[in-house]
Amino acid sequence: MKYQTSRNFKITMALALIAGYLFTTMLCYYLFRSNDFDFFAVFWFLGTIAIYIAYYYRMTIKIEGNLLTYKTTNEVKTRTLLLSEISAVSIRKKLFYPVLTITTKQQTKIHLYPEQPERLQKALIVQ
Repeated sequence: MKYQTSRNFKITMALALIAGYLFTTMLCYYLFRSNDFDFFAVFWFLGTIAIYIAYYYRMTIKIEGNLLTYKTTNEVKTRTLLLSEISAVSIRKKLFYPVLTITTKQQTKIHLYPEQPERLQKALIVQ
Protein backbone atom coordinates (compact mmCIF):
# COMPACT_ATOMS: atom_id res chain seq x y z
CA MET A 1 0.00 0.00 0.00
CA LYS A 2 1.38 3.40 -0.96
CA TYR A 3 1.02 6.48 1.24
CA GLN A 4 1.23 10.05 0.02
CA THR A 5 3.61 12.56 1.54
CA SER A 6 1.84 15.38 3.36
CA ARG A 7 0.73 18.16 1.04
CA ASN A 8 1.35 20.76 3.76
CA PHE A 9 4.91 19.47 4.18
CA LYS A 10 5.54 19.82 0.45
CA ILE A 11 4.08 23.34 0.41
CA THR A 12 6.12 24.39 3.45
CA MET A 13 9.33 23.10 1.88
CA ALA A 14 8.48 24.77 -1.45
CA LEU A 15 7.97 28.12 0.30
CA ALA A 16 11.26 27.69 2.15
CA LEU A 17 13.04 26.98 -1.13
CA ILE A 18 11.42 29.97 -2.84
CA ALA A 19 12.58 32.21 0.02
CA GLY A 20 16.07 30.72 -0.34
CA TYR A 21 15.90 31.33 -4.08
CA LEU A 22 15.00 34.99 -3.60
CA PHE A 23 17.72 35.51 -1.01
CA THR A 24 20.37 33.80 -3.14
CA THR A 25 19.35 35.67 -6.27
CA MET A 26 19.56 39.03 -4.54
CA LEU A 27 22.86 38.09 -2.90
CA CYS A 28 24.40 37.09 -6.25
CA TYR A 29 23.08 40.24 -7.89
CA TYR A 30 24.57 42.31 -5.07
CA LEU A 31 27.94 40.50 -5.13
CA PHE A 32 28.45 40.44 -8.88
CA ARG A 33 26.65 43.71 -9.75
CA SER A 34 25.68 42.21 -13.05
CA ASN A 35 23.55 44.02 -15.58
CA ASP A 36 22.12 40.66 -16.56
CA PHE A 37 19.76 40.16 -13.61
CA ASP A 38 17.47 37.92 -15.69
CA PHE A 39 20.26 35.37 -16.06
CA PHE A 40 20.64 35.08 -12.28
CA ALA A 41 16.90 34.95 -11.73
CA VAL A 42 16.35 32.14 -14.24
CA PHE A 43 19.47 30.23 -13.15
CA TRP A 44 18.61 30.22 -9.44
CA PHE A 45 14.92 29.56 -10.07
CA LEU A 46 15.71 26.45 -12.13
CA GLY A 47 18.17 25.31 -9.47
CA THR A 48 15.55 25.75 -6.77
CA ILE A 49 12.98 23.74 -8.72
CA ALA A 50 15.53 20.95 -9.26
CA ILE A 51 16.34 20.79 -5.53
CA TYR A 52 12.65 20.70 -4.64
CA ILE A 53 11.94 17.85 -7.06
CA ALA A 54 15.03 15.87 -6.05
CA TYR A 55 14.62 16.06 -2.29
CA TYR A 56 11.02 16.76 -1.34
CA TYR A 57 8.54 16.00 -4.09
CA ARG A 58 9.60 12.42 -4.76
CA MET A 59 9.45 11.21 -1.15
CA THR A 60 7.71 7.83 -0.97
CA ILE A 61 6.26 5.66 1.77
CA LYS A 62 5.10 2.12 0.89
CA ILE A 63 4.26 -1.06 2.76
CA GLU A 64 4.83 -4.21 0.69
CA GLY A 65 4.35 -7.49 2.54
CA ASN A 66 6.48 -7.24 5.67
CA LEU A 67 8.71 -4.43 4.34
CA LEU A 68 8.39 -0.69 4.82
CA THR A 69 9.94 1.15 1.87
CA TYR A 70 10.65 4.84 2.37
CA LYS A 71 12.67 7.75 1.08
CA THR A 72 13.30 10.59 3.50
CA THR A 73 14.13 14.21 2.79
CA ASN A 74 17.90 13.95 2.98
CA GLU A 75 18.39 10.72 1.02
CA VAL A 76 18.51 10.09 -2.69
CA LYS A 77 17.99 6.33 -2.59
CA THR A 78 15.02 4.42 -1.24
CA ARG A 79 15.50 2.42 1.97
CA THR A 80 13.66 -0.64 3.25
CA LEU A 81 12.94 -1.71 6.81
CA LEU A 82 11.49 -4.98 8.07
CA LEU A 83 8.25 -4.35 9.95
CA SER A 84 9.49 -6.72 12.67
CA GLU A 85 12.35 -4.25 13.37
CA ILE A 86 9.91 -1.49 14.40
CA SER A 87 9.63 -1.05 18.16
CA ALA A 88 7.54 2.15 18.43
CA VAL A 89 5.50 4.46 16.21
CA SER A 90 4.43 7.94 17.31
CA ILE A 91 2.78 10.97 15.72
CA ARG A 92 3.75 14.53 16.51
CA LYS A 93 1.93 17.55 15.14
CA LYS A 94 4.12 20.38 13.91
CA LEU A 95 2.78 23.80 13.04
CA PHE A 96 1.83 22.98 9.43
CA TYR A 97 2.24 19.21 9.01
CA PRO A 98 2.35 15.99 11.08
CA VAL A 99 5.52 13.96 11.66
CA LEU A 100 5.37 10.18 12.05
CA THR A 101 8.40 8.94 14.00
CA ILE A 102 9.37 5.28 13.74
CA THR A 103 11.80 3.93 16.33
CA THR A 104 13.58 0.69 15.46
CA LYS A 105 14.90 -1.94 17.84
CA GLN A 106 18.38 -0.43 17.41
CA GLN A 107 16.95 2.92 18.64
CA THR A 108 17.22 4.52 15.21
CA LYS A 109 14.58 7.20 14.60
CA ILE A 110 13.04 7.63 11.17
CA HIS A 111 10.91 10.72 10.51
CA LEU A 112 8.26 10.46 7.79
CA TYR A 113 5.68 13.00 6.67
CA PRO A 114 2.58 11.11 5.44
CA GLU A 115 -0.66 12.78 4.39
CA GLN A 116 -2.69 10.60 6.80
CA PRO A 117 -0.32 9.64 9.63
CA GLU A 118 -3.01 7.88 11.68
CA ARG A 119 -3.72 5.48 8.82
CA LEU A 120 -0.04 4.66 8.36
CA GLN A 121 0.42 4.28 12.12
CA LYS A 122 -2.44 1.77 12.28
CA ALA A 123 -0.99 -0.17 9.34
CA LEU A 124 2.42 -0.34 11.01
CA ILE A 125 1.02 -1.38 14.39
CA VAL A 126 -1.19 -4.11 12.87
CA GLN A 127 1.77 -5.58 11.01
